[in-house]
This record gives sequence, C-alpha cells and structure tokens, in this order.
Amino acid sequence: MSVDGFHEETLLSALSAIHNPTTAPELRRQAHDYCEVITAGAAERLHELLPLLSSDHPLIVRHFALHAVRTVLTRQWSRLDAQTQSALRLHVLGFVDQGLGDLDTEPHLVRESLALLLVELAKHEWPARWPGMVKELHALGTAGARATQRQIALVALTQLINEVCGEVGEIPTEERRAELSAALSGATEEMAGMLREVWNAQMQAYAAATSAAAATVAQLLLQACLRLLLALGSHMPTGPLLSDKRLLSQIVSLLSTDASLRTDACTALTPLFERKFKEASDRDALLDALLPDLLAIPEAALANLCASVDEDEYEFLKSLVNMHVAAGHSVLALLHNDELAASKGISSKSKPGTHKHASNFERLISRLISFAEHPSLVISTAVCGLIGPLLKSPAAQKRTPFVTSDELASRLVLLAVVKQIKTGDPDRDDSPACAYSHIDFSDRDEWRRAFSVLRSIVQQWLVPLAQQTSHNATNANHANTTNAANAANATNSTMNANASANAGRATTTHAANVLKHALAHALTAATQAAAAESAPPQAPESLLAWC
Repeated sequence: MSVDGFHEETLLSALSAIHNPTTAPELRRQAHDYCEVITAGAAERLHELLPLLSSDHPLIVRHFALHAVRTVLTRQWSRLDAQTQSALRLHVLGFVDQGLGDLDTEPHLVRESLALLLVELAKHEWPARWPGMVKELHALGTAGARATQRQIALVALTQLINEVCGEVGEIPTEERRAELSAALSGATEEMAGMLREVWNAQMQAYAAATSAAAATVAQLLLQACLRLLLALGSHMPTGPLLSDKRLLSQIVSLLSTDASLRTDACTALTPLFERKFKEASDRDALLDALLPDLLAIPEAALANLCASVDEDEYEFLKSLVNMHVAAGHSVLALLHNDELAASKGISSKSKPGTHKHASNFERLISRLISFAEHPSLVISTAVCGLIGPLLKSPAAQKRTPFVTSDELASRLVLLAVVKQIKTGDPDRDDSPACAYSHIDFSDRDEWRRAFSVLRSIVQQWLVPLAQQTSHNATNANHANTTNAANAANATNSTMNANASANAGRATTTHAANVLKHALAHALTAATQAAAAESAPPQAPESLLAWC
C-alpha cells in the first residue's frame, strides 16, 4: 500500500478501526497497513504530521502524530538534512512553549510523549549542535513558564539522565554515551539550580493552594522534582545537591508529614545513601546533610506507621526501613574508609577515637532494631541483613563504642531468639505477622523460603555476637577477680571497708555473663529449630528480666 497524501479524516477512521474491538479483521488489517505506511515515510511527511500535534485534533490523532515524529527521531534521523533537523528541534521546542494547555487539562500521554521527543533531540544534537539545551529547558521549567512546560522540562531531564547514565536507552555508540555522560556531569549545577527553583516555588504554591485543582498541579510538579532528584542522586555528582541542606531537609520532612508525597520522597532519597563514593568526604557530606533530619522524624509518627495494617501504609514502611538500612550501610562504609586511611597514615576529617557520627549511628541502629521487632518477615530480614556487617566491622567496634556494649548485645540476643520463632503463615490468621505475610507472599512455600533466609541471616551474626559477649564476660570476670584480690590484700580499716564493697561487687553476676549464657541458649535453640523446623524455646528469664 502506498499513500501519496492523507487527510485527517481518513487517518482518524483508520485509527478508530484499529482501536475498536468490533472491527472486522480484514478492515483492521487494512487500517493497520495504512498507518504503517504513513509511519514508514514519516521523515518525508513531517510537514503533514507536525500540525497534528495541536490540541485542535482528537487525542488519538495527536498520539499517532507524536509516535510518528518519535520514529523519525529514533529510526529515520539520517534521512533528514541538517537544516530540517534543526527546524524540527525548533518546532518541537516552540510547540512545547506555546502550543499546550494547562497541566490539569493537557493529557498525560501528550506531555510524556513531548518530553521523550526532547530527549531524543538531545541525544542527537547536544552538546555540539545544541549547546544551550539545559538552559533552554531551564527557561521552560522556571521563569514565567506555565506548569505544563515545567513538568515537561523536568521529565525530559530526568529521562535523559536515566537513558544515558542508567543505560536504559538506545545510544548509537559507547563513545557517544560517554560524551553525553560527561556533558550531563558538567551541567549538574544548572540542573540542580532548576530543581531548587521549581521546588521552592511549588512548595509555596502547595502550601497556599485554596482548591483541590491547585493542590494537584503543585503536587504533580513536586513529584516531577523528586524524580529528577532521584536521577541526579543516582548518577550525577552529589555536591550541587548537598549544598542546599534546606531543600533536603524539606524533602526528609515529607516522610512524616505528607502522605501524598512521602513515597516519592523516600524513593528519591534512598539512592543517595546507596551511592558508592570515590571520596570519603563526599559520603561524610551526605551523612551531615541527611542523617540528622532522618533521625528527627518523630518516634510517635513511626509508631503509628508500624501499628498500621493498611497495605499502603505498610508498603511505605518497608521503603522507609530500607532507607534507614541504606543509611546504616553508608555509615559503616565511612567508618571503614576512615579506619583504612588512619591505618595508612592518611589524614582524614574524622578525629581519632569516637567517630563524629557515632551518636547518630547509635540512634539509627536503635531505631532499626525497633523496626526489626515489627511482625513483618520482610522488614525483619532487611534490618537483620545490616546487623552482621555491623558486628563484624572492626572500625565500628573501635570508632563507635556502643557496638560492643552489653545493652546492644542484650537487644540482639532477644531479637535473635524471637525472630527464629516461625510465625506469620499466610494461610493462617493466628499471629499479627499473618496480616503482613498475606501482602508479601503468594503462598506458604514462598513464606517458608523467606523465613529460611531470615533464620540463616540471624544465625550468621550470632557467631560474632557470641565472640563479643564472651569477650565482655571475660573482661567482667577479670574485673571481679581483681576486686576480690584487692579485698584479700587490704590491711587497714579504710581499705577493709573498700575491700568489703569490692568483694560484694565481685560476687554480683555481671550482665555480660547473663548475656553469655543467654546467647549460648540462643545458639542451641537456633540449631534445634533449624533441624526440627520448630519454634525455639523462650529466652531465659534472667535475660528477659535484665533486658
């Protein structure tokens, strides 16, 4: 089939036939062939296709025209001469700037498709033939622009970063990918500035919104900002982002104050903690910027979240726990880097002894253990996966003293015993854990496999925990022996009085010894439970009382 020219009415009829489920097969095939011929010659039909982008045309026609133009950009670009290529870029930019309706009326499909057209143009033209691309998108996204243009600009930059650096898009060669990646890195400051401008304006609009429509528009733009933050935080240099602590603080606050934005905020922030930094100073700056605000989330808000059985609340809780776990791994990585630098005689910003993040790290681990006490098997597994690296880290033991404390050990021993009790069968309703297993697992076999993973993780960190508590108990016994010897060798009345007190303390059971015996019980219980697939016995009363 060949089509020398086409009319909108004919195209609309063909598209309607394709999408109508009652269309006869032969008529559907003819309509499909007609559209395919137009798409195959789209590079030569741009003068006919571009006017169809306008809102004057039915949505189904606009969608087809957008698809055909994107085909030109992805498959037929070489068929255009340089002048036509530049003209196409100018036309698309002009249409985005002047040819669209308001954000709450312009269809989502059109907005997303136009953003993808800008991405494809950038992949061809930027930076050599379109050096001002980021500045032009910045102008679309900020001063004087309508909400529609702002969102399209934010989405385009987000998608470009993800396609180039996340390697999810088609780039002609690796050399071209490297060129685009370098250009994006160089433009990070500009993109971060655009993000800040739009964010600040929309936060004010969101707070001042007097109608549901106005609040929805501001919310859509804030979500677009968070997705750009996700892309920048995952792939670009973090310095420009971390320089604005006010922005990050506002985003962290959304985790406990705004149910409509908190999931996007959590998704955007987590990759920052997961980044693998070349320089320890970059990780240190990240923790300075984010960790205090994360720990400032009210415990009451977290308690309410943990108590909820609502599925949306629970899904957010899992995301929030994963972010805390990522923060914990980030602190461990920094401790390791600082200790490694110290061992090599390399100076670092951290002073010898207790680490600058020790206090916040202790609060973070305490919160994570509280999370692990949640009935959910998924949440417990996420947290317990951090405990092993924590207990095995010499740097953590040396630079954050709470890691070797009896208080932490007691909580971990009790957690180890409780988490090996097999509860939460999704086919039953005899435990609070069952409600969460219904959400997380499709059947009992999947739940059993997940429980085996958790049990294995716990058993792995019981070994370093046993070594630590044994060491603490040995030190306690040594101290008791020294006190007893001092009491026996005392000669004068004053010394006798002190010695009597010391001797009394020498006979007191030290908490570390209680932990040592309780941990032996936990190890035995773990082995028995794994062999018999049964619940371990309860923790010793001495441990429960001391805890």
